[in-house]
Amino acid sequence: MHSACPNPRYHARASYHPILVCCAEVGACVGALLRPGDTGLGDADAPTIGRWLRRFRIAVGGDVQVTMRIDAGGDCAAIYAAAQRAGARFIGKAKLSADLSGAIQSTTKWRTVETDAFGRPSTQVAEIRFSREAWMALGYPFRVVAMRTRERDNGKQIQLWSALDYTVQAFVTNDWTGAAEDIAYEYDGRAEVEPVIGELKSGWGIGKIPSKDFRANHAVPAQAART
Repeated sequence: MHSACPNPRYHARASYHPILVCCAEVGACVGALLRPGDTGLGDADAPTIGRWLRRFRIAVGGDVQVTMRIDAGGDCAAIYAAAQRAGARFIGKAKLSADLSGAIQSTTKWRTVETDAFGRPSTQVAEIRFSREAWMALGYPFRVVAMRTRERDNGKQIQLWSALDYTVQAFVTNDWTGAAEDIAYEYDGRAEVEPVIGELKSGWGIGKIPSKDFRANHAVPAQAART
């Protein structure tokens, strides 16, 4: 897609930065917004995401559990709070900031959930005593869980222990009752959005629109979300 707006990740490529909200069970896009390529995900997007979640909540009814899964780009207090206010459960991939990494490294109570062929722990989970100041400022003490593993087939992971062959991922949620390992495994379902993005690129051609008019290109994902 053509745009005068540079993408900070791909410096030589002008592009757009869309937000998509999809229902994993049916593969439907229930919210779409096209933004300039130099736009990041953050506080300014919380009202939009909250509006989509409230609209979806009304559509499915109050008896259905609505869960928002979002990657580390959405590790934002305002977005989490918007989901909370919309009556949605959420699981977000946490950015491993220095303070969170330190809290994970200092955690000593890890529970083994998977072992290798020799009976040695291969995957462990832990509750992390951690809260960002922005969460507390909004009045939400969210839950943080971490999973460390010797497996290397599960997304981007960071090694924090030089003496241990573990890499780690952390997750933020407002679910205080689910098992820590269930929270971590459920997050992996976020990958279900990738086929929807592929369909929008191939079926709707959002990746190859010839127009340089931002408004004309923006109309395409908006129409896709309504269809």
